[in-house]
Amino acid sequence: MKNKALKRQLKRGTSSILMSFLIATGLTAQDVNSQEANTNASQDDPIDELVVTGRRLSTASDAIGEGEAGNTISVTREALLSAPSGVSGLKALEGLPGFNVQTDGALGLYEFGNSVTVRAFNFQQVGFTLDGIPMGRPDAFGGSPIFRYVDNENLQQVRASPGSGNIVLPSATSLGPVVEYLTTKPSKELGGTLIVTLGDQNLRRSFVKLETGDINGFSGYVSRSKTDSDLWRGPGSIDREHFEAKARYDFDDDTYISTQMVYNDFFDYDSPSMSRSQYESPTGAGLGRSGTGRNIAYLGTVPALGVGANVEFQDSNYTGYYIDRVNIRKDLLLGMTITSDLSEDLDFKATAYYEDKDGFGVSPDSYGNTLGNYNEQLQAGVPTSYGLPLVSPRGVQYGLSSVGGDRKGITIAATYHIENHKIEFGGWFEKETYNRTQLRLNKVGGNPAGELLPDEVAYYRRNYTTKRKFMQYF
Repeated sequence: MKNKALKRQLKRGTSSILMSFLIATGLTAQDVNSQEANTNASQDDPIDELVVTGRRLSTASDAIGEGEAGNTISVTREALLSAPSGVSGLKALEGLPGFNVQTDGALGLYEFGNSVTVRAFNFQQVGFTLDGIPMGRPDAFGGSPIFRYVDNENLQQVRASPGSGNIVLPSATSLGPVVEYLTTKPSKELGGTLIVTLGDQNLRRSFVKLETGDINGFSGYVSRSKTDSDLWRGPGSIDREHFEAKARYDFDDDTYISTQMVYNDFFDYDSPSMSRSQYESPTGAGLGRSGTGRNIAYLGTVPALGVGANVEFQDSNYTGYYIDRVNIRKDLLLGMTITSDLSEDLDFKATAYYEDKDGFGVSPDSYGNTLGNYNEQLQAGVPTSYGLPLVSPRGVQYGLSSVGGDRKGITIAATYHIENHKIEFGGWFEKETYNRTQLRLNKVGGNPAGELLPDEVAYYRRNYTTKRKFMQYF
């Protein structure tokens, strides 16, 4: 009788206790129109179903992954668009069960401050794909982390397998979990979108998207976003320019060809990590850093330590100057997908892709550390044996690390349907070339704020190229 009375109150909308609960928790009931239409129904009719959803949650069928061979969970487009403008694509995972996402800052744009764990797996052990294209190395420096390749406004769905991912999904890094990022199809209607966002830390972001609409089976869009912001702690800034484009031609309901392009140009300054003891210390992290607690940051100016002029910049505290801690990346991704039904029971899909990356990072090196390596290479005869001249270090060193390379590959899959069953077979093939260099350069006077002397190399740290091939069949 109590349940029946409660249902009557829900239909009449008179339960102030329940309404207060809905308001307090930020939840809203779905299908309001249908509820209003039922207000005149008999009070004795029970309510078959009351669905309540949060702003960042998906529906039940999306959450559990109906029709999947294994456990999948997902975030819908509505939930993605509810996130703050400009937020990193990685943060789309933070609302999924089993995923622990931590980022440096509210938007998660500082790449070296991001981490993801799924049960016992970390970010380097989770596979990521974008519209069926496998992402490369997940590391922030020389890899292809997913958050460089997506704007939330262009995402249709994020689907994750927190357990074992489907074996048909291509990934060279996954030890189990796989996350798929799926972008929107071009709209059938001609139109455009403009979003401008302003926020704290001088945040300025704009997003513009133009849609061609359906032109005799052809449709496409191009979008551009620009994000500028100061770091939330300490000196420095973020500068991100991002382009996405997609073109699609539908031959019929089951056959189409789609091409896509992503270009990302990113620049930012570092934020220091810290130990717990440094975080709790009333004097901060030391070693030429400023602030205490969560506000520990690199120095905005070169400090005056009051030591002798001849050895001033040989002090390790000078390595805390922020200007020598930058990250610059340029990434280009091209993809093309062909899908068709070869027969009534046999479907075919192939995706080819090409990725090119280029960039560098800088981190200062102390005089003492560089001096030791300089003497070691000098004694080993590096200048004579390899024709690489060495110049003794002057003070704080400009630590240059460059990265580059490309990936190209193809995935092929066929699906044979037998009543309500299916048999899938196919493969994935990829070639990757990756190069990395590191060396230490002098600056005028050894001053971290001095002009760079690109011809004065104090020591060579590394210079190599690797090539990898992947072949996977299923």
